[in-house]
Amino acid sequence: MAKLNVALVGLGFGSAFAAIYQRHPDVGRLVLCDANAARRRDLQAKLGGLTPAVASLDEVLADPAIDAVHLNTGIPDHSRQAVAVLAAGKHCACTVPMATSLDDLRAVIAARKSMIPENYVQRVIQFAQQGYTEIDFRVYDTDWDSDAYLTVSGQNSNNSVRIANKFLETVLANGEWQLTRRIDGKVHKTLLAADL
Repeated sequence: MAKLNVALVGLGFGSAFAAIYQRHPDVGRLVLCDANAARRRDLQAKLGGLTPAVASLDEVLADPAIDAVHLNTGIPDHSRQAVAVLAAGKHCACTVPMATSLDDLRAVIAARKSMIPENYVQRVIQFAQQGYTEIDFRVYDTDWDSDAYLTVSGQNSNNSVRIANKFLETVLANGEWQLTRRIDGKVHKTLLAADL
């Protein structure tokens, strides 16, 4: 079995777990994380000085070598941080409570199940805090006859333009360029190439 690299986030109460992780046979690397530099330094010293430490959860989430995150931060931050950890594709453990409302807890569970991007989950949590109980997400497909195609973005995505060398040579020579219709290939209009 491969060893897990674990980040311990929040070193107040969380410092009690550091030695446990450090000694655990299934933990490969422990990373300490706390915004308080003195806490980081003190715990590093207690653990022998070799344990790496960072100042923010963002640093932990950006580290692809970290497999799991144990959150020991302030209770109001738990649900938001747990969603961020899960959205980053990492395993998450959290001191209790993971959330302070059922809506926040449901958002964390949903994030874990679907691994959707954090900003989407955070927006749903905000809506839940405002009293919304459901959200109708429209689904767009790529069919040319769908609602998505009727948007400007959808139409633009299907109209690509290729600029041939011949056109660029005509521009440089100050020549005329014929605009042809896509339907029948006939010349619709002739203009100076440089005007296009």
